[in-house]
Amino acid sequence: MRLFKFRSLSNIEFVLDIIYNQRLYCASYDKLNDPFEGLFLSNLFDLSKKPVGARLLGSQAGVYNVVASAKHLDSSLLENCRVCSLTRNISDVRLWSYYGDGHTGIAIEIEVDDNEPDLHPVSYSEKLPLIDLDAIANSDISALLRKKTLHWQHEQEYRVITDRKYFCIKEKIRTIYLGSRVKSFHADILKKAVGNTTAIYHTKINPHSVEVEKHLGPQVQSLDAGNI
Repeated sequence: MRLFKFRSLSNIEFVLDIIYNQRLYCASYDKLNDPFEGLFLSNLFDLSKKPVGARLLGSQAGVYNVVASAKHLDSSLLENCRVCSLTRNISDVRLWSYYGDGHTGIAIEIEVDDNEPDLHPVSYSEKLPLIDLDAIANSDISALLRKKTLHWQHEQEYRVITDRKYFCIKEKIRTIYLGSRVKSFHADILKKAVGNTTAIYHTKINPHSVEVEKHLGPQVQSLDAGNI
């Protein structure tokens, strides 16, 4: 499966770490960007039987379903849960704006095994998911981290959910796409870093479709890496 990791070049040493050490950093739960991250609905009566329920109910005691947050769960459940976000969508201008540092960053194409056990597609729904607290506390909190609201559907996100700090991508980097506003000295640094092992392409914004696509002009590196 072909997936992409967006990165800013403002701290290019982090990108060089990806290239040289062939690994992706997996962030802890509290570093995730969605303010609704980890929120869910849980049955009031189920919650009332749990120690965590007293911290969640408060003024909502008369509500059947209450909004709960993963941050209220046993801290030991979150300590060993880390996330690395990837996407199948490299053409969306918004993703380049958010995660590609206003089109001055890059998108790294990575080939990931479809059967990778730590890789999960994110599912999107109009409302917060209704989740049994026991299912999270006693089983796998990753079920909660695989769900987001429809506001994020355009991201077509996949998540590596693991207890490790880094996800190995040895020999899996296929292509690096440069944002349309990447500085030339950043492009030079990346070209020297990858040598002849990885293709690097410029991108541009198509004024008709308003999508990001591979630039058909001169390539930073003349290797065939397919099309966006």
